[in-house]
Amino acid sequence: MRQLEKNLLSRTRIIESAKREFAAKGYGLSSINTICSEGGISKGNLYHYFKDKDTLYIACINDCFEKLSIFLKTCLSEDLSPQEELEHYFTARMRYFSQHMEDQWLFLEAVTAPPEMLKTDIWACRKPFDDLNTELLESILGKTHLKPRIGKEEAIETFRLFQDFVNARYPSVIDPVDREKICKRAIFIFLYGILNEEPNEKQ
Repeated sequence: MRQLEKNLLSRTRIIESAKREFAAKGYGLSSINTICSEGGISKGNLYHYFKDKDTLYIACINDCFEKLSIFLKTCLSEDLSPQEELEHYFTARMRYFSQHMEDQWLFLEAVTAPPEMLKTDIWACRKPFDDLNTELLESILGKTHLKPRIGKEEAIETFRLFQDFVNARYPSVIDPVDREKICKRAIFIFLYGILNEEPNEKQ
């Protein structure tokens, strides 16, 4: 086996062991010692690839968002109605998380309670996922008609603010399946509203 392949396998093995630890305990309570002992990894080997716990955590978060985004990207379809496209997206998301439970807990911590000193790095890891959500929203908006006073860019920016509110309001301690249902419901409300009438505004 070539050295490059050996390095890749070693790095992957460390990340897999670290994911189990971070998913089970979160960043704050996780231990490098446990990651090494549970994964049968020497500390020397771990520190050869990762400078410290922070860089290892960020590598795990990046791996989580990268794989999730790639999976969701293959599931998007422009041949669906807006409602079907949104339903399809959340079905795919739940399917991925049901098959990658560790990624689900890493995802929840990253979006609801990221370690303060790592927020900037985590936001960078989230970018492909956030871009994918924007792409989905643009696709949905492109098949519908916005109200006259609302532009597409304004709608997307408001969606991002709305998404941040939902993430802050429903932290990672609730059941992940319930949280996905809340996110899905919140996005439906954002897109379609709750009132079956137009506001009576003064011009």
